[in-house]
Amino acid sequence: MKRSLLKKMLRYRTGWRMAIAAGGLLAGLTTLLLAVHLRELTTTLFGEAQSPSPHYLVVSKTIHALHTLGLATATFSDAEIRTLQAQPFVSDIGAFSSNAFPVSTIPGPAMPLYTELFVESVPTRFLDVQPPDWTWKPSDARIPVILSGDFLRLYNLVYAPSQGLPPLSPQTLGMVTIPIRIGPPENHMTKHVRIVGISDRFSSILVPESFLVWANRTFAPTRQTPPSRLVLQVRDPADPAISEFLRTHHYTANREKLRDSTAGAAARAFMMLAAGGGVLLLILALLVSALNAQLAIARARGAIQLLLDLGYEKGELSRSILGDYLVFIILIGLASLGFCHLALMQVRHFLLSRGISLEATADTFPIMLTALAFCTFAFLCQALAVHVGIARMAPGRRYARGK
Repeated sequence: MKRSLLKKMLRYRTGWRMAIAAGGLLAGLTTLLLAVHLRELTTTLFGEAQSPSPHYLVVSKTIHALHTLGLATATFSDAEIRTLQAQPFVSDIGAFSSNAFPVSTIPGPAMPLYTELFVESVPTRFLDVQPPDWTWKPSDARIPVILSGDFLRLYNLVYAPSQGLPPLSPQTLGMVTIPIRIGPPENHMTKHVRIVGISDRFSSILVPESFLVWANRTFAPTRQTPPSRLVLQVRDPADPAISEFLRTHHYTANREKLRDSTAGAAARAFMMLAAGGGVLLLILALLVSALNAQLAIARARGAIQLLLDLGYEKGELSRSILGDYLVFIILIGLASLGFCHLALMQVRHFLLSRGISLEATADTFPIMLTALAFCTFAFLCQALAVHVGIARMAPGRRYARGK
């Protein structure tokens, strides 16, 4: 009967306040849960923000009409390389070296096609694969090669089917040696190459620096040219200073990397704003809920004071009042999880319509943990508000004031 009387008296003219609190809690918690989960999605799509692993950009000069007419050069001078190296966003820099002599394949059983080739080298520290046999000396019969993964995919998916050739796996390529001819017709040499790795960082055919230095000196001693491509090691490709520097100096880079990093930074900033908005809504809603509880207790002061005078414990009265709030906050948590699930289904459908497929079963533990932590925190805040409100009416406090 005591519990029923308290519930009736505490609900007196407070329904609209609780509706405001419920709306704020529901909107704030749903927004916060969405931000937590969408952060996982942005990490899947764009990687970790400020990842400890470095990022690499391949930079070259923008080609325009002057280059076509031979009035400008597409290579980098030593001064331009030093200027790039001095930029604060550059952690390390390396130059591509390319062949100044003809290279072509020799058709055979392993590779039944003839094609002119180019080869490049880059300092070993920039490679994304580190084959154990990435060395070469003039007495070696075989030249190790790292092939671009893009080239292999184009061969397997485009060229091989059109010519009736079988596709090649990286493992198969590693067991095959391919004969090549290097040097001009009057002074050429036959060598064999073996593919020892597949690179997803560089779109090129890479050979050891020692081989390219020897071959250029042997077959084209008078045709040494400055590098036309540079590789930059940067901490954050989304740094606006990088894009601004490239634009003002008329350089170009692997823009997909820049776009992905910029999009990732924008997505993470949006998630932070959403999380901040959700937290702000939750704080305001908790304040409304706590003030509403104290106001209801103040309006039921007479009944509560009578029960205290009759010997009822403050904790017993608090538990009677908080029972309904516990059910209320649990329902808020469950409703927020439901709305979050529906919103995530719409996000996945939108991404799928743009050709982006994500794992159907995402890790829901961070969402569940966030919802549980908030419901616990909200209940403790409400319990504190109720306890303070009832403590002010304790007989001891009343008699103390009367003295």
